[in-house]
Amino acid sequence: MDDLDLLTGVALPGGHPPTLHGCFPMAPFAGRLHQARLEWGGQVHPLPAHAAPHAIHGTAVDAAWSVKETTPTTAVLEHELTAPWPFRGRVRQELSLFDDRLETALVVAADEQMPVVVGWHPWFLRRLARGGAVELDVAPQQMYELGADGLPTGRLVPPPAGPYDDCFLGLTRPPRLTWPGALELVLDSPTDHWVVFTERPEAVCVEPQTGPPDAVRLGRATVVPAGGSHELRLVLGWRRLPADRP
Repeated sequence: MDDLDLLTGVALPGGHPPTLHGCFPMAPFAGRLHQARLEWGGQVHPLPAHAAPHAIHGTAVDAAWSVKETTPTTAVLEHELTAPWPFRGRVRQELSLFDDRLETALVVAADEQMPVVVGWHPWFLRRLARGGAVELDVAPQQMYELGADGLPTGRLVPPPAGPYDDCFLGLTRPPRLTWPGALELVLDSPTDHWVVFTERPEAVCVEPQTGPPDAVRLGRATVVPAGGSHELRLVLGWRRLPADRP
């Protein structure tokens, strides 16, 4: 925004490069998937283990997208779901830019019944070109307990102090990032699942999702029927802040 880059422009070290920078859509699943295996309808479907031994952040993150519509302030992109995802359908991104906000929609349209969780994964810089280090305001009431494998057990617990790589529920207000002397950013979405990652010194992640990581195994994915769709909306609204005075 203006002369401020809010997102990491190059992949941070480690892991699967497409998932370590920018702001990308997670579809048709979000977060990690246990042992890179989708067990559904009595069958086991292997998926790439980009966060070995687990799959991570869906199959659309490093896939080709077709540009369907563009204007100076809007864009619509579409991705056809193909192998390794075992079910037919499409993922659609809709982006609309305004002076004070970015409105987004992420939609999976199913040609055949499938389990779906979608999300957005922004990597926000801790420091911008000006102003102070980011201050993160997230106020959840519950958190998914993690097991020894780093995946949710399904049990909900009170949130401890950070740092975090966790999925939260029951936020009492929309997440807010403030870079003093530069910018305030609010993430507004109707979803009740948010993943927060604060374990790296360069960036933080605040990710709206329609379910937790490993949602299929936990029985918390949305089952989309053939001909149906599943959607996540997110509005990123910003406000310029006056420069700090010495």
